[in-house]
Amino acid sequence: MDAIDFARICLDPTRLAALGRAAEGALTVDWLSAALGLTRRDALSTIASLRAAGLVNEDGSLDRQALHTIARMLPGRDEPSPNILEGEWSESEARVLRTFFAEDRLVEIPVNRASRRVILERLAQEFEPGVRYPEADVSRRLEDFHPDYAALRRYLVDESILSRAQGTYWRTGGRFPLDEPDEGTSMVELTSGAGMLLATQDPHVTLSSFDTVAPDAIAAVANDERIARFMTNAFPHPYTVEDAERWLGIATADDPPHHFAVMVEGSLAGGVGCEPKRDINTGSAEIGWWLNPEQWGHGIATAAVSRFIDYCFDDLDLHRVEAGVFLTNPASARVAEKAGMNLEGISKDSYVKAGVLVDRLNYGLARSPCDEPANDHDE
Repeated sequence: MDAIDFARICLDPTRLAALGRAAEGALTVDWLSAALGLTRRDALSTIASLRAAGLVNEDGSLDRQALHTIARMLPGRDEPSPNILEGEWSESEARVLRTFFAEDRLVEIPVNRASRRVILERLAQEFEPGVRYPEADVSRRLEDFHPDYAALRRYLVDESILSRAQGTYWRTGGRFPLDEPDEGTSMVELTSGAGMLLATQDPHVTLSSFDTVAPDAIAAVANDERIARFMTNAFPHPYTVEDAERWLGIATADDPPHHFAVMVEGSLAGGVGCEPKRDINTGSAEIGWWLNPEQWGHGIATAAVSRFIDYCFDDLDLHRVEAGVFLTNPASARVAEKAGMNLEGISKDSYVKAGVLVDRLNYGLARSPCDEPANDHDE
């Protein structure tokens, strides 16, 4: 018998009274009939059920060893996790939440433990301290966020956010916000910050400022030699989380932002940005982009670069954008051309990459007042 079966037995008043009498060592059919007004048949049935459960001995006494065994099955005292937190999300934590959640759904379980811990802290809000949850209830709540509820349930236990015993779970750790959000508040409202989001001509592709992206997400997508071979040496391979953290310091330094993450259905796929020029070149900028190879060939880069050029002209008030493309990278040349840029020339041996000289294709696009049609009118 386990603790749950014992509880079911004790919830019956007749059997509970019989157990109390057995604890005194004097449970008999005559006593049960007289004390509770039972027929002799019902009294015999009650005692028989307690004996079958192993709680009462043949002589009518309580089997105390059986109670000790059941007691050891009960969950212990709720000891708080050593990692218990209190307070609101920091900006870096909110960035992780924005990266891995789309609306109220978890789009991916982070591989990086630090990021995964933030996600688990958010999921912990679905469980009230002091409440016991059957495993099916825990699974159902987690499945509302991600189909791999079993992995999430295991991680919550491993991180001491939930404790478990005999198929029952209860919360012993995790974050407890100072101010609970109002009922019905969505994940977007919880985690939206200063991030800027730009829609593109492709409904599946958006541009998001990098303050919404976690370093480990960047490292996971950018760590591919096929990207680095056509980038400056500032874009290394291997690409580590530390590289991503340094990049975020640059990418989030400007207001309005000069760099955007390319998102495909809410997941990071690449980046696009610009470096404004100074002095007599003020008002122009060098733009660049990169995309994870898994997303190549689907028009994603074209949609991203086209929208970013519009942003440069309309929001950054630039009058010219330029882009340098490796001669050995025809795919990026096609992106520049489809985005409306013009090939203005070729610079011989302009790049040195991995010790090899490479020609540069010079693309440009101007939005000058002199290009705008004049208004014809009589003076």
